[in-house]
Amino acid sequence: MKKLSRKHHHAVRDVFIILFSIIIAIILARTGILIKFLNYTGTHIILSSFIAGMFWTSVFTVAPASVALLEIARANSIIPVAAAAALGAFLADIAIFRFIKDDLEQDIIDFIKHSPLKRLHVLWKLKSFRWLFSILGALIFASPLPDDIGIMIMGLSEANTHFFILTSVFLNFIGILTLILVFK
Repeated sequence: MKKLSRKHHHAVRDVFIILFSIIIAIILARTGILIKFLNYTGTHIILSSFIAGMFWTSVFTVAPASVALLEIARANSIIPVAAAAALGAFLADIAIFRFIKDDLEQDIIDFIKHSPLKRLHVLWKLKSFRWLFSILGALIFASPLPDDIGIMIMGLSEANTHFFILTSVFLNFIGILTLILVFK
């Protein structure tokens, strides 16, 4: 049996990590464990908001996190709830961003280089193209779409970490605050 190269081993590991994360997220969303946990921490508004914010970022957990944030905000001041949730969302965002930037980015670039999409690699090298992707990622943060799409785009665009941090915290705060104000 042929031994996997380091590059292929890296790609296989990344795919398994992503699949495992998706499975865990689906389990959390379908079983209601997230809502039960947040109810358990209900007397700790900031902690509950922070944890719900961590789940706000994923396409698989955004719905239960939104419900939890609305429940927390109904009985409490909305600014601290939105701020704590935005910090939780940022923590999840930065973990995903670092994973994409440190591990997944090179795997995707290698895939593009050796596929029918190899012409995209030439565009990828252009600074203006990467900047455009950073802005597109930020716009996705500001939209109702889950953050993971925007994170992936910003991570692959080689966005500056400081720009990412500011974008994540600010736009998550605005998005969560908007959700609370519209549905409260």
